[in-house]
Amino acid sequence: MTAEFDEVRFNMAIRKFLKHVGVTSQREIENLWRAQTANDPVR
Repeated sequence: MTAEFDEVRFNMAIRKFLKHVGVTSQREIENLWRAQTANDPVR
């Protein structure tokens, strides 16, 4: 039972990490896009 519990906790931690990284990465990409288009508008 302990191994199963540890696997559940591990999976939850991985999901939380990936969710955070995904959101953070998206924000960074959007910020870079805004900065680039402010300097050189897309035609």
